[in-house]
Amino acid sequence: MTEKKVTAIVLELLQLITLFSLFAQAKEFLKEQAWKNHFTEFGQGVCMYRTEKTKELVLKGIPESMRGELWLLFSGEGGLR
Repeated sequence: MTEKKVTAIVLELLQLITLFSLFAQAKEFLKEQAWKNHFTEFGQGVCMYRTEKTKELVLKGIPESMRGELWLLFSGEGGLR
């Protein structure tokens, strides 16, 4: 394999990694927005109504930025502080 081919392959891989990273960021942003919309409609924290939509959102994934808060809430520890 020539140096030119190796360079081309490395550049393609870097482009794919960049695209994957952008896709992951966009997916995380959309999950955050879905949860924010849910909070607006059903409340947030211990006052939040648990609905089928809540279950769907959990199954689709909890955004990194909200994992701690929601883990405490859904585990029952969130209201003890």
